[in-house]
Amino acid sequence: MFVVDDDDNARAALAQSLAGSGYAVQAFSSIEALIERRHKEEPACVVLDYYLPGPFTTELRRKLLGDRGLSVIFVTSYADVPTVVKAMKNGAVDFLTKPVDAEQLAAAVSRGMERSRRAQADRQSQRAFLERLAPSLASLLAEEPDQMVLVGGHTDDRALRGDGRFASNWELSAARALAVTRVLTGAGLPPTRVLAAGFGAEHPRVPNADERARRKNRRIEVLLVPIHAVASR
Repeated sequence: MFVVDDDDNARAALAQSLAGSGYAVQAFSSIEALIERRHKEEPACVVLDYYLPGPFTTELRRKLLGDRGLSVIFVTSYADVPTVVKAMKNGAVDFLTKPVDAEQLAAAVSRGMERSRRAQADRQSQRAFLERLAPSLASLLAEEPDQMVLVGGHTDDRALRGDGRFASNWELSAARALAVTRVLTGAGLPPTRVLAAGFGAEHPRVPNADERARRKNRRIEVLLVPIHAVASR
């Protein structure tokens, strides 16, 4: 459990409130200090002052929001409605106004920790599946010397904007494909026989008519493709 606030009194009050709710709290005055101490293999939650000073605050907020194992709760002395809405759309658990009510804070942190635990469990399950898949893919490649594996990342058609980690759907899809590729190669798939590519929203499985359809289009595809087809591009 983390608290990040550049105001000494506010940081101490938040940490004390959370400690009173039974959490082991680490408090920092900057996002940089948190990132340096954060162990990504552990699910966690951070209570973060939205308006921290510094030239890289916006970029660092994006980095925290992009960490699936870290749930973010923003606090601030003031905020307009568009700012709150944007933060929630980008993945924040809650947006609380200082002085923060202790019960509201505890409830938000409880939701955040549950979200982080679910994300960690999902990530571990996905990694285990990929590690089981890698030997089968390696065997197929050994039998098909003119083929290679293409890991393709795809998104829905909703444009990314605001303080999210990625500037575009293309960047998001490419990062997801690369993450899968790293697991596969780490589990034995020959790096020279695999390619990661991001396609953004360009190749939907179904029209993006509603949320159910969009979920189908947010996907990773692992395909065998001819090496000459890739080399010619």
